[in-house]
Amino acid sequence: MPRRIEHKIPEVGTVFVRIYKKRGEKKSRKLELKVVKVGNRIRYKFEGNVYHTPSEAAKSLLHYEVDGWIFWRMDN
Repeated sequence: MPRRIEHKIPEVGTVFVRIYKKRGEKKSRKLELKVVKVGNRIRYKFEGNVYHTPSEAAKSLLHYEVDGWIFWRMDN
């Protein structure tokens, strides 16, 4: 069984920026993932939508499972 990695939750208001170029596209895009608070919970806002995890936000773009902490380069 893979070992679960504990990540330090970033502060509300933190913005992670990633330059991303989809395979087959000529231009790259600047992507932003913002850490927000909804009620008393930490969430992640990407392209106007709010997600529970960075992985959910990345999956909405890629359409397959990915480790969002790695995709967004959210180094501890």
